[in-house]
Amino acid sequence: MKKITLFILLSCAWGFALGTLVLLGPARWWVTYARANNYTAKTENLLVIICIATLIIFSILIAWRSSGFIVRSTNKPLNFLFVAIPVMGACVALFAFMNPKLMNIGSKEEILGKHFTIGAYPELDKLKQLKKQGYTAVISLLHPGVVPFEPRLIAQEQKDVKKAGIELIQIPMLPWIVNNLKSIDSLKKIVATARGKYYIHCYLGKDRVNVARRIIEEAHENVMLENKTFLHRTLDSVQ
Repeated sequence: MKKITLFILLSCAWGFALGTLVLLGPARWWVTYARANNYTAKTENLLVIICIATLIIFSILIAWRSSGFIVRSTNKPLNFLFVAIPVMGACVALFAFMNPKLMNIGSKEEILGKHFTIGAYPELDKLKQLKKQGYTAVISLLHPGVVPFEPRLIAQEQKDVKKAGIELIQIPMLPWIVNNLKSIDSLKKIVATARGKYYIHCYLGKDRVNVARRIIEEAHENVMLENKTFLHRTLDSVQ
């Protein structure tokens, strides 16, 4: 029973601590590379899922080995370290996730046409800046199912938009492993009828906003194609 309890604790701690490193390192690098080289969403998601699966397996293995060692060992200082290191790592990761300024250092926005900008989670100062720049609304892709930090950030953003005087549109999306068809349909409707300026964000501005970027670019390409077709028809009628 002791080993099982330790195993569960260590699995969660190692998973969260290492998962944060993977998210900020390999996963972020891959998403940036995939975006720069116009990889398909399926290709991008596939490698991220492989990273997540590898992380889960590694966390389970290290937790199983270390929990077994702790149960057998009589070296209390060493046993303490085996527990303290992953738990402290998880606590540091949680603290970082609860503070978007730490996680989004160096993040950049991307302007997509005259109606949309995509980026990272905006805190109050950023929301006020967006209001001054004439943005109509903020579109949040944060999902309450991404616990423990996104529910807190959602609640904070709901308060901050009221202070900033800007509209908040919530279209919850889960990162990478879900199709988010309902949310994608909602985004497509906004893109198709956009009249103002919208700031679209997830948390880090790297995963879910990429879905929005593809929708916006696809809509822009369709408009260009329609205009080109209309121009050809007009010229043909003149001739």
